Amino acid sequence: MKNSSLFKVFVLSLACVITVNAAEEKTEKHQSLHNFRYDVLVRISTNATIETNEIAKGIFVLNGDAIINGKVEENAAIVKGNAEINGEIGKDLFSIMGSVKIGPKAKIGQNIILVGSKADISPTAEIGGSRIDVDFGKILPGVGSFLDWVRYGALRLRPFAPQVKAMWGLAILSLVFNLILLLVFPKTINSCIDVIKQRPITSFLIGLLVSCLIAPIIVALLALSVVGIVVIPFVVCAVIVAVIFGKVATYRFVGHQIGRIRGGEISSPVWALILGSVLVYLVYMLPVIGLIGCCAVAIVGLGAASVAAFDRIWGESPKVSPSAPPKYIEPAKAVCQVEGGQSDFAKTEGNNAEVQQVSPQSTVSQPPPVISQPVDYSLLARVGFWKRFLATLIDFCIFIIPFALFHGAAWLLWMAYHFIMWAVSGATVGDIVMRIKIVKENGAPMDWKTSFIRIMAAMLSAVALFIGFFWAGWAREKKAWHDIIAGTIIVEVPKK
Repeated sequence: MKNSSLFKVFVLSLACVITVNAAEEKTEKHQSLHNFRYDVLVRISTNATIETNEIAKGIFVLNGDAIINGKVEENAAIVKGNAEINGEIGKDLFSIMGSVKIGPKAKIGQNIILVGSKADISPTAEIGGSRIDVDFGKILPGVGSFLDWVRYGALRLRPFAPQVKAMWGLAILSLVFNLILLLVFPKTINSCIDVIKQRPITSFLIGLLVSCLIAPIIVALLALSVVGIVVIPFVVCAVIVAVIFGKVATYRFVGHQIGRIRGGEISSPVWALILGSVLVYLVYMLPVIGLIGCCAVAIVGLGAASVAAFDRIWGESPKVSPSAPPKYIEPAKAVCQVEGGQSDFAKTEGNNAEVQQVSPQSTVSQPPPVISQPVDYSLLARVGFWKRFLATLIDFCIFIIPFALFHGAAWLLWMAYHFIMWAVSGATVGDIVMRIKIVKENGAPMDWKTSFIRIMAAMLSAVALFIGFFWAGWAREKKAWHDIIAGTIIVEVPKK
């Protein structure tokens, strides 16, 4: 009796264990079939995959591909990428500037919305709604090409997208337009090329200064004045024209450099422009590098055109050659010394027959007249960072009261003070105390044009966390960024 009871308990326990294990296996199998791994799957510049045993509430992919073999409960959106659907999407499928391939076992709950995209849909696929194609090329001519450029060009950080047919036509039209400018305005293009040849770094820094500081400040001041709002379009057009002429000069300069690398010289400006344009366009096709190259060409071109315009408006200052060694003026009577201590004779200008005897000691005892020579500032010792800094501190002490009274507006007085003092005397009060002076690289004195360029360039040196000012202490030539742009140096004034 007891044995039968024990046997029944054993059987019941075994049945319970088997039932629990079966339930656990069924639960694990159910969980393996539908594994809730994602809420909303978001991928940017990477690919996304939903496997057959995975479920996502929604999916959004930008600049990447998507493979959906599992289930998406709500919407799926793929922007600038390819999508392959073999699973289930509960609601709508959006594809923008990409392509969609829907397999035979795919299920789409509602609509398939294609914006500038192509779709390959299997006949056996289950589509709950309808297919909606939005083709901007038919609605607005040119928009389709623009979207293609955004997809293959802008999103890949390159200005020239070879996949877009319209880009090739635009490149040919741009080249023809540049050739027309070269033939109609040869002197202007040559002036820009001369600036690029002689001052390439200055051209880049000037272009950076104009695009980042001078042009925005001028536009802001005109907008604040209200009356000057009418002038803003002319300022913008002037900058655009400068960029266009500067880019033409840059393309032609690149073409001439290619000829020199090959061991020859391209004498024809037209062929130089064509060759340079083709090379630059090829660089524009490269991702990232193309965008950097496009910005560099535009900045250098803008700087070269700006410098050429400044030189043409104000006129180029004559270059001062280094001062020659002192020369003595010969006395009125030519002196001839006779060897062996004999007498010296000289002929007078009035009477060639009259002879005068002069002893050797008399010629030595009369010192030649001293002629004062102008100081060649380009040969003097240059000033680094610390003397400049001390001179600035002295000027700042002078401006303590204006800063206290006018606050932010005092900076305008500070700039005007430096602009006028540099143009008039080449030195501020602090510079005079520290016995330093600002001159051009060739030793010529400062003028209004150079002073204006230097004060504007000093703003660029300040915006870059004042690195442009510290550069005077690091560079071998002891020139700050604004010195490089303006073509100036700071030298120590010798004591009289």
